[in-house]
Amino acid sequence: KTVFIRKMRRTKEYAHWRKAVIERACGKCEICGRNLPLEAHHIRSIHKDISGIYDLENGQALCNDCHLIADGKEKRKYD
Repeated sequence: KTVFIRKMRRTKEYAHWRKAVIERACGKCEICGRNLPLEAHHIRSIHKDISGIYDLENGQALCNDCHLIADGKEKRKYD
């Protein structure tokens, strides 16, 4: 499944989804509000439910710190 998801992330549809999620946030992280470079995050894991891969409602624009926290990989540093 991971190989399939990697392939999906290389599609034009995924690039469009990513761009739309980030543009919707108007340049600010949707968790902390900081004006940093943003990454598109899937709220519901696409590893568990691939149907939400291009769903804008399943997208959230996050700075790298908040993205790592959302994915459970790091604790919040700036609180």
